[in-house]
Amino acid sequence: MRWIFFFITISLSISLLAQYKPYLRFTEADGLADNAVQDLVINKEGYLWIATNNGVSKYDGEKFVNFQKRNGLLGNYAWALAVDDDNNMWVGCYKEGLNLIRNDSVVASYTMEMEKYNNSIRKLHYSTKHQTLFVGTDDGLFFFKDSVFRRIDSPRTGNRKCSVLAIEEEHARLFFSVHNSGGGMYEVVKDSCKEFLYHTIQQLKYSKIGIEIIGDSIFCNEHTNIYKWRINDVHSDTSVINPSSTFLTWDMAKDDNNLLLAGWGEHDLYSGGIKKYNLNTGRLQELPYEIKGHSFMSILHDKVTNITWAGGDGLYAFPRSTFNYQEISQQSNVTDVSEIDATKYLISDNYIYKEYNSGFKEEHSIAKIEKIILEKINQIRKTKNLEEYFRIINPSYKLKFLKFIATNDKHYLMTNKGSLSFPDFKEYFPFESGKFSILKDKAYAIGDYKSIRCFLNFQDSICFADLEGVAAKIGDVVKIVEKGDTLLFPSHFHGMFALVNNQGFELNSTNGFDDIITDMDISPDGEIWSTSVDGNLFNVGFEDSLFVKSRFNNQNGLMGTKFNWLKFHKDYLYLGTNKGLNIVPVRQLSNNGERLMPFFYNKHNGYSYILSKKPQVDSKGNLYVFDDERLIYIDDPKNISIEPLIIRTDILVNGDGVASLNGASLSHSRNNIRVSFKCIKFPSTRNLKYQYRINGNEWHRGNEIRLESLKSGKYAIDIKVNNMEDGSITQESIQFKIRKAFWQRWWFYVLVILTVGFALYYFINKRINRIKRDAEERQNLNHQLNEIRIRSLQGQLNPHFIFNALNSVQYFILMENVEEALTYLGNLSGVIRQNLSNLGEEFIKLDDEVKFIGQYLELEKLRFKDRLTYQIRNNFQSEGIKIPPMLIQPFVENAIKHGLLQKDGVGKVQIEIDEKDANMLIIITDNGIGREKARENNTGHNEGNGKATNITQKRLELLNQKFKTNNFCMEITDLKDASNNPTGTKVIITLDKVLN
Repeated sequence: MRWIFFFITISLSISLLAQYKPYLRFTEADGLADNAVQDLVINKEGYLWIATNNGVSKYDGEKFVNFQKRNGLLGNYAWALAVDDDNNMWVGCYKEGLNLIRNDSVVASYTMEMEKYNNSIRKLHYSTKHQTLFVGTDDGLFFFKDSVFRRIDSPRTGNRKCSVLAIEEEHARLFFSVHNSGGGMYEVVKDSCKEFLYHTIQQLKYSKIGIEIIGDSIFCNEHTNIYKWRINDVHSDTSVINPSSTFLTWDMAKDDNNLLLAGWGEHDLYSGGIKKYNLNTGRLQELPYEIKGHSFMSILHDKVTNITWAGGDGLYAFPRSTFNYQEISQQSNVTDVSEIDATKYLISDNYIYKEYNSGFKEEHSIAKIEKIILEKINQIRKTKNLEEYFRIINPSYKLKFLKFIATNDKHYLMTNKGSLSFPDFKEYFPFESGKFSILKDKAYAIGDYKSIRCFLNFQDSICFADLEGVAAKIGDVVKIVEKGDTLLFPSHFHGMFALVNNQGFELNSTNGFDDIITDMDISPDGEIWSTSVDGNLFNVGFEDSLFVKSRFNNQNGLMGTKFNWLKFHKDYLYLGTNKGLNIVPVRQLSNNGERLMPFFYNKHNGYSYILSKKPQVDSKGNLYVFDDERLIYIDDPKNISIEPLIIRTDILVNGDGVASLNGASLSHSRNNIRVSFKCIKFPSTRNLKYQYRINGNEWHRGNEIRLESLKSGKYAIDIKVNNMEDGSITQESIQFKIRKAFWQRWWFYVLVILTVGFALYYFINKRINRIKRDAEERQNLNHQLNEIRIRSLQGQLNPHFIFNALNSVQYFILMENVEEALTYLGNLSGVIRQNLSNLGEEFIKLDDEVKFIGQYLELEKLRFKDRLTYQIRNNFQSEGIKIPPMLIQPFVENAIKHGLLQKDGVGKVQIEIDEKDANMLIIITDNGIGREKARENNTGHNEGNGKATNITQKRLELLNQKFKTNNFCMEITDLKDASNNPTGTKVIITLDKVLN
């Protein structure tokens, strides 16, 4: 892709052609399928489709996507295009058939299955009204519906050969043109009797080529003549437009109030090109583009982008441009251009040219100017000191034109041998460079690589004085800028200087300024602005000194890293840089440090001349710059509208395309995202900058985003498109979320915790229950074992008891006391019966135990007569209370036999059952000799007494184990009097309340 400019060289040394605008031409080198373009159409999404002799191209302003036979087309000769209501693209392939393209894929192919028709498709038109595709061929007009081609016969065409070259629909009426036999213009009418059938009405005779309907007028051409009719009456009000005898209109389009004509030129008789017919003025004019000699087969105007597209030997784009160009064909370089008294003058190496209506013509040769200067020097010789002159000018130099300057309300031609007032040549000053200024009665001049000189009374004398102090440093300046009584000097190497009443001021890099300054201008409000080679735009203040007020560069939105020139004009600052042209609204410059939004132009939108220079305004108020070959006029950017950008996204989720991602909620497995985005912008997207960021982080350049293996959570993709041409920024945000996997959600954690908790509870509880069961089993076994042990111990007491009872019986027999022996045996039998009855019981009622003890004491009382007394007192609420059997008897027996038997006097046994802290206390008290005396008297007693006591102690311990307590116990106390003499024994047995 490149901007194309054509110029014509004529016999004059330099000739200025009419102004024209830049355009673009796209070819195969840019990616176009083929340079032979046959048809153009814009689909509902804004893409431009191009039919060529080698397939179809789809263009978005950035690249071409091509569809050819290898991609599914029936053939590569694509001559016709049409878009239906569903945005499907229909492609007519000449002599091959019809293709359908949907979503950038060829999805269907159709051919005419009729022997006499050869699929020679030339034109396609989709009618929204009829919901039908009309197909123009070399064999007439067909309509395509339900995958079937049906021919529409007309009265004159019949079955004859007739080529349909144009189909146009407007105001619900459909027309088509026919070339060759049966030629003319026809209207298609739907048959009212038969569904899906049409017939035609001939409106015009003779071969016709193109058709265009604008308003209530219909245009149709017959060779080089274009006819205009009223659409409701094509047989009256006929007018003829004749572009030229060599201009054959092949296609037509409408542009606002203009009829655009594409001319066919592949024949020696026809010139080709593009013309415009103004419907308001009725005038026919050339488009402001140098494209004569080029053949065009199709033309299309896009109202949205205001771009006219034409197809011929390539694809042409004609945008509305801010620029007009005047090419200068030349034999020598143009070094300066200036307008003086509403007339433009050009300086070249050897001539000065003046603008006339017919162009620029030679006005002054360098020899003529040198002769004038010599005459001026001879006049100086008569009145002034030539030595002073020779200190300024070297007369041996070869004369060289330098530039025009304006000062003291006059223009001067600067040469290396002095300066002449121009164009009258009346004044001459020996200032040998292009930098001088006349301020009141003083003149200031700066020679190349020299310091400033001040000329006093310069009208009468050529004497000069060198300035002092800071003023003496002024040198190597770019230009001299006059601001009232102040002279400003931007310097090539030393920043800038100011001069007021010969007092100098300076500003350079030590004061936050740049040293290499490229240009300077004064804004409409009197502010000083300058540019530097380092890409800075400075606003300089001057009060008692020079200082930087503000600075702008590419960080503030300006395009470029080296600034070449600047110019204030109307409401804008024009800034030429190494990247192109910035046009900044002046109001934005008051926002110090804030981002600027300039209009920006470069080779991609019409401004290709980075090396242009010397911006100036002509007498008509037009701003222009120039380079060595042309003048470049810059229009007010207000006159150019830039369409808003629409961001289009292509989204893949795990490789599958999705229509939209915004607001989507994706499963955890759909976490590979690819987003590509772009804008359709014609004629080119090269001035768009794409950026994106994820979740508000740093911006990245590019328009393709790949996010792989995303974790669950919320995501925001911000995409931004910066249009450098107007500084506008278009942004969109895509917000979506990746859902957590079910194992990452709170309810799953709760479920897991509950499940684990339940499992732990189940197994722990099962374990506890098992332990309890085992413990219970062990406890039961222990209980059973303890019961066995208790009963075993209890069983050991019974024989002892019986043995002692039999001893008593023996005693009565030996004493021959038969009656008492019989009484004793009778009572003994009851006691033994009771004892045997209790033998199988673990516990017996307290009352039964008390009764048993009473019976036992009565037996002993029979034996001991009056020597034994006893008392049993039960203070315990004994109803239902059980105690172990044979618990009291052994201690009562010991008290009688070992305590009372050896006592002199009456023995007494007292049994008291009481309650303490809900426990049962059994207290057995005797007034015998005491344990110590008994042991002395009878060692055997110690063994028996100890055995019975040990058995009882073990029984109580087993009860503690069984009932898990320590409250089963006994305590034996020896009773003594005040003199420590034994008075008896006291046994206290405590039984836990668990027995209650």
